[in-house]
Amino acid sequence: MFKKIILLIVLLHVFACQSLDSDSAPNIILFFVDDLGWQDTSVPFWNKTTPLNEKYRTPNMERLQAKGVKFTNA
Repeated sequence: MFKKIILLIVLLHVFACQSLDSDSAPNIILFFVDDLGWQDTSVPFWNKTTPLNEKYRTPNMERLQAKGVKFTNA
């Protein structure tokens, strides 16, 4: 697990350094959370909404999802 985190940090650093040359660098937000299930937000991380997605309210994540890209297959 630790090796994966280090690899992810190195890859993000490499991509960030490469994008400094361009005029429009991408913004990347990575959430490191503990004990958050894929149904524990109001944003569905599946092909349809579940009852738990309707139970929780996460308006900031909804705004981020509306403006960006959501990866659902890790």
